[in-house]
Amino acid sequence: MSSGAKFDFTTNGGRFAISVDEDPASASWVTCWTDCGASSIYLYGGTPGVVASARYANEFSEIDDPDALDYGDHSPKIEVGSIGVMRNDHGHVLCKVNAIEPTADHGGTGHVSVTLKWQIRLAEGDSTR
Repeated sequence: MSSGAKFDFTTNGGRFAISVDEDPASASWVTCWTDCGASSIYLYGGTPGVVASARYANEFSEIDDPDALDYGDHSPKIEVGSIGVMRNDHGHVLCKVNAIEPTADHGGTGHVSVTLKWQIRLAEGDSTR
């Protein structure tokens, strides 16, 4: 399952929800983003062991086993063109940052839009399929 979005990460505490479907009981991930500069952003997991940077991958197809990534950092820096990964009991969501730019109403308010592409990989046997 893949999709994408453009959103203002400065609203809602940087939270952006990615879900398998509209059912709140289905597999979902809440990605949190914080400012890092014009060409990168931090992916925040809240607790250690849930986020990783896929440092050498530029495409989702280059990530065979998301569990093999280093999940030791709770807030890895994800540059434009790079991929961050979040995991939970349901599986993984891979998030590629395609662009970071001020919104049209920036005018010193600090609003910044992020354009993402993501792919959800459910764990084998997950009942939310």
